[in-house]
Amino acid sequence: MTARPTPDHPPLAPPAGTVTALALSGFSAATMLATTVSGAVARVWMPLVAAWSRRRSVVHRP
Repeated sequence: MTARPTPDHPPLAPPAGTVTALALSGFSAATMLATTVSGAVARVWMPLVAAWSRRRSVVHRP
């Protein structure tokens, strides 16, 4: 059951990506760019660090 939009309660925006969600909530373009870039870097960096850590723990067993 979905509620019908009224002038007091407009419909919610459809689910969107990070940039659109930030724009709808009033963040600046610079903030959106920084968030998008840092998220992309984290998605690359974290698996690389996890693989490095895993290899290091296997090689350097006490």
